[in-house]
Amino acid sequence: MTTKLIIVVVVSCCMQALCDEKTDPLFKLGVENISPAMIRWLSTQRIGLITNQTGRSQQGRATVDILRDRGVRIKALLVPEHGLLGTVLAAHDVHDSVDRHALPIISLYGNGSGKQLAPDVLDNIDTFVFDIQDSGMRHYTYISTLFYILEAAARHHKSLVVFDRPNPLGRIVEGPLVDAELKSFIGVAPIPLRHGMTVAELARYFNKNCFDNKADLRIAPMIGYQSTQHNVAQCAMNLSPNIQSLQACYGYSFLGLLGEIRPFDLAIGTPLAFQCIMLPHDLNVSAAFWAALRLILAQHAIHSTNFTYYSARKKKKMVGLRITIQDIEKVSTCALLGALIRTAHNHGIQLNFSQAFDKAIGSSKARPSFPDPIAWSRFMQATTNAVKTFCKKAEGAYLYKPLPLCVSLVATK
Repeated sequence: MTTKLIIVVVVSCCMQALCDEKTDPLFKLGVENISPAMIRWLSTQRIGLITNQTGRSQQGRATVDILRDRGVRIKALLVPEHGLLGTVLAAHDVHDSVDRHALPIISLYGNGSGKQLAPDVLDNIDTFVFDIQDSGMRHYTYISTLFYILEAAARHHKSLVVFDRPNPLGRIVEGPLVDAELKSFIGVAPIPLRHGMTVAELARYFNKNCFDNKADLRIAPMIGYQSTQHNVAQCAMNLSPNIQSLQACYGYSFLGLLGEIRPFDLAIGTPLAFQCIMLPHDLNVSAAFWAALRLILAQHAIHSTNFTYYSARKKKKMVGLRITIQDIEKVSTCALLGALIRTAHNHGIQLNFSQAFDKAIGSSKARPSFPDPIAWSRFMQATTNAVKTFCKKAEGAYLYKPLPLCVSLVATK
């Protein structure tokens, strides 16, 4: 059996597991709610479908098959970071290839950033269709791909249709907006770190506020969407190699940033990625540090247990905590991150921030504020004020109730 076939079988098995989950008959994803009028119009267009392994119905049918079966002419599949099957590791180039229908697969990711479409590809497409599940965090690059495609649609007079999907982190909005000098592919637009919006709402916001020329943007909305429904758990499965479950997606909401700080280890490359907070055993970190961390996690309704594993990547034994998040809307990404970093600093653990940290969090002011509770509280208050202004500005983009909610951030001691 070839490697490619093995990957297809594994992904198919994962999706079949989703099919076996109970689905809500009153809930429909955007791809399950395409109106007859939209299908008739799409059938007159040459379609570039932006999708990956997350572009499926609740029953596990791929969006490409759903559209082709309804007479839509798909000319190419355009794929983000991690590739069509979601198996390419983070920051690794995604290469062009061909899918099982002999459709060209065109990469939208390479050299650590988004890629512009070649003129010959654009000439062969009338309308883009976007169907990818987001993680709920700004630095997760699927929404950066959405931004780039929307920008291309506006510039080249193409239409964009977004099939909407849930935000697995709910409607909480918090965290810095991206400073202009830190704009990058992991901070592509000045929106909050945890944005609380669906991909269609983000597209509406981008189109209204980020471009001089507006794209012809059309939405297939969800029906019966509430962020607390069990259907969110299905949609957050198998997002990328290290986000394979809802718990990993929840953990990524703050551990994605903690992973940019050495010597923390998050069990990347194992089935428990983004579900552990670990340090090398040879650091001899005190039991008091882990006790303090467990108390902080408990304040955010996060259950933790002692855990050890051997990191094959780092060739070291790791010790720390395995976490389970009960309610993601009780977790404040920024307050929790600040408390974890400050606790490590207070226990004498030397921290080294990666070059990408400021870009990922969106501000150069966060890092120097962490050790000082007063400076950190001032930073979070200023951030909260900016987020409140953003939420007011974004009101015209919202499609569902409850509306995204800006919460006042209180530093955890």
